[in-house]
Amino acid sequence: MTTKHDFFLRKWYLDCVADNGDTCIGYAATLQWKAFKLHYSSITSTQGNAASTTKTSLGESSVPQIKDRQIEWVSKPLDLVGTWTASAEPIQQRLYESDEGIVTWSCLQPLSRVNVSFGKKTHLEGLGYAELLELTIKPWQLPITELRWGRYLSERDALVWIDWRGAVPLSMVFHNGKQIQDALIGDHHIVFDRGRTELSLTEPVELRKGILVSTALSSIPRVETVLPVRMLRTYECKWRSKGAMATDGSVKSTGWSIHEIVRFP
Repeated sequence: MTTKHDFFLRKWYLDCVADNGDTCIGYAATLQWKAFKLHYSSITSTQGNAASTTKTSLGESSVPQIKDRQIEWVSKPLDLVGTWTASAEPIQQRLYESDEGIVTWSCLQPLSRVNVSFGKKTHLEGLGYAELLELTIKPWQLPITELRWGRYLSERDALVWIDWRGAVPLSMVFHNGKQIQDALIGDHHIVFDRGRTELSLTEPVELRKGILVSTALSSIPRVETVLPVRMLRTYECKWRSKGAMATDGSVKSTGWSIHEIVRFP
């Protein structure tokens, strides 16, 4: 396989959901593609069931920093200061590899204790999650037609799932750091342990919905002249839902989930 690539994307994702459901999701990314270079960071938040708000910065600013079992993120453009403290061991997987490049997924904190402040004195404390995705393959070259991703957190359970559908399917589920081999991933249910254990997702609240050119990419000037149509027209919907994990019909934990569906044209 070739080792030289003209594309590199490094994307942080960090989140937090307070006990009452208040939510924040942060992104920090750097893209290098030939002579094109982009820095991107954003924070999306919602209180209760209210509509979400997003603040974005395209300037080169501070990215999250790993310090032992903590991730610290200070961003002046986003008016954000946050600390994610690990409560579980990290997970790292190479999700895809071809002549076009690779996709490496580092789930740095499947379960975190989070303390974050942003905006007009908004402050959240709760359970959270942090991951780092690195690509040397262009996302629009991935053999995926549909992606499902999500995480569910409670005081006793951390469940993370990735489900790629298309020419090269991939399905991965991790429960408290252990990879589960027999899991079935749906839009509102994750079933594993030979059908004995089920995560149910209810009362979904939309955090972001639409094609990327009108959502995540909408703040990038002249993005239509840089990225191909397959990327611009990719559809996403991200939710925050209540979660309940039951074994043999008995609920063992309840918490919050953030999950999404991404469809590629």
